[in-house]
Amino acid sequence: DPRARIECRDLILELRRLGKTIFLSSHILSELSPICDSVSIIEKGKIVANGTLTEIQKKLVSGSSTFKVLLLQPPGPELEKLLSEFPHLRFLSTEGKKFSFEWNGADEDVSQVWKSLSSNGYVLSGIHKEEDDLENIFMSLTTGEVQ
Repeated sequence: DPRARIECRDLILELRRLGKTIFLSSHILSELSPICDSVSIIEKGKIVANGTLTEIQKKLVSGSSTFKVLLLQPPGPELEKLLSEFPHLRFLSTEGKKFSFEWNGADEDVSQVWKSLSSNGYVLSGIHKEEDDLENIFMSLTTGEVQ
């Protein structure tokens, strides 16, 4: 029931605001991220990760980030050639006006990609940097044998 979920979430957030601690167990991990201050992931009775989402994400960082980019117009085949000039970039895919790539350089250096795209006539309509959510973190830390 959507209404009950919203009311329950609001109640938990109010209790958090009042400084109360709540232990919550759920298999619907996407709903926990916005309301949890800290997380413990347990597998086979053992804690495999514990801390804030940010702390756990930092421990799992693979050194690369995936970017999804939306352009005003669909890119031509020259896009992949342009992006190949960046040694820290691995082109992933193009679909319509969207393309994605993996970046394993410094965060501040990815701005050179945006500058190059712009100076080559591409109009950026949106940029999304994928972050590991609680479900992805759970999947990367557990084996799936017993959940």
